[in-house]
Amino acid sequence: MLDERLEGRTKQAAGLNDSTILNATRSMLGPDQLVWFEQQLKNSTAVWKVIGNQVIFSGLDESFNENAKSTDNWNGYPAERKKIAESMKAKKMNDIIFLTGDTHASWAFEVTLEPKMYQAKDLFAVEFGTPSISSGNWDERHSVDTAKLAEQLYLKYNPHLKHVNGIDHGYMLLTLYPQKAKAEWYYVNTLREPNTGERLF
Repeated sequence: MLDERLEGRTKQAAGLNDSTILNATRSMLGPDQLVWFEQQLKNSTAVWKVIGNQVIFSGLDESFNENAKSTDNWNGYPAERKKIAESMKAKKMNDIIFLTGDTHASWAFEVTLEPKMYQAKDLFAVEFGTPSISSGNWDERHSVDTAKLAEQLYLKYNPHLKHVNGIDHGYMLLTLYPQKAKAEWYYVNTLREPNTGERLF
């Protein structure tokens, strides 16, 4: 479980065009936590390496939306993200899963260093994002049509993104088997009244 808010995070970049964004000294985790994290992965004998991750690790192209170019995720710390990814690939680590919150949306990524040009051989992890239970989703900050359009554009601009839902509330269930991992998103029918109805994506 990583801390990406307080432990060692350097100041967030002002935007993706900030001249300091590629600086290798900029860190999401801080030096102590980064060393601990790398050691935990290196020494793990678990079949699945499940990483509790607060903000999206996968590269995310948001160039279609001037208001959504956030540096409050790993997009704002590309040098450290690349270092972690290259370490995972160099050590030939397998079966890595990032579990991520923060965005009030559901996500499923195939994690790669080059999202725009990736192939199956380049993948080194998967990332699953959990929806919000009751916090405001995209359609509650904008219109439903705007939220649906955003979903379509995220998929269009990010070929490594396989699922996104910024509208429905609920939770995600991750089940691990020896040979596979299964993520299931359960969405509730309503937040407006006591109701146990839900559906499975």
